[in-house]
Amino acid sequence: MGALWDRLTSWLRPEDKIPIEPWDGESVFDAELPEADASGIEVLNDDVTPMEYVVAVLMRCLGLSRRDATESMLRVHFKGFAKFGRMRPSVAEELAEHIQTEVAKTDYPLICRVCEGQALPVPEPLTRDDVIRKRGTGERKQ
Repeated sequence: MGALWDRLTSWLRPEDKIPIEPWDGESVFDAELPEADASGIEVLNDDVTPMEYVVAVLMRCLGLSRRDATESMLRVHFKGFAKFGRMRPSVAEELAEHIQTEVAKTDYPLICRVCEGQALPVPEPLTRDDVIRKRGTGERKQ
């Protein structure tokens, strides 16, 4: 039943089928690092890269849970970017390079780059206004 169950439920986790080498370098997030010395990475939105692929990258390269990776992917989609931070600059550079190397194996234009760090490893959740703004519905009625 195990193999049959895996085949039947495989559509629930499409990111599991995406070939991405996991990050095997140093620990990504360093809560003890002073904010002034911290760097981070930034993932930018594009109109081509599938959402499942972004979720898989965030899970395998940043070690995020499926829920955190999905919420972060939605932030990338609706806000245009998401920053993941508080890591040493050398780790941020290696991680961004690793992600760009993995993305280069595909035809997706996903961009990951080094940026100034932030205190949170996972971006704050989206608000309703973030989603409304992205959809272009104009100003909200009061």
